Amino acid sequence: TIDSTICNHCGRCNKKCPFGVFEEAKEGFKICIGGRWGKKTAHGQALGKIFESEEEVLAVVEKAIILFRDEGIKGERFADTIARLGFDYVEKKLI
Repeated sequence: TIDSTICNHCGRCNKKCPFGVFEEAKEGFKICIGGRWGKKTAHGQALGKIFESEEEVLAVVEKAIILFRDEGIKGERFADTIARLGFDYVEKKLI
């Protein structure tokens, strides 16, 4: 069984399971937004979807850039924009 309270859907267990329970595993990309390094750090949060193609990922990246351009404040980092607007709002705009 998979403990859903600790599973982060990274996919590492897909090929390591000796019982073959992951035959229907979905491969793709997970996008995390809002992380940053520097004096003030922030952990990125994963969007709630597994993206199946590079084209989907690039489309989300483009939407993130446009959202940051349109709703960010001059001098603000993307992590701060997400914190100010709320992760749920930003996620809805990107997906």
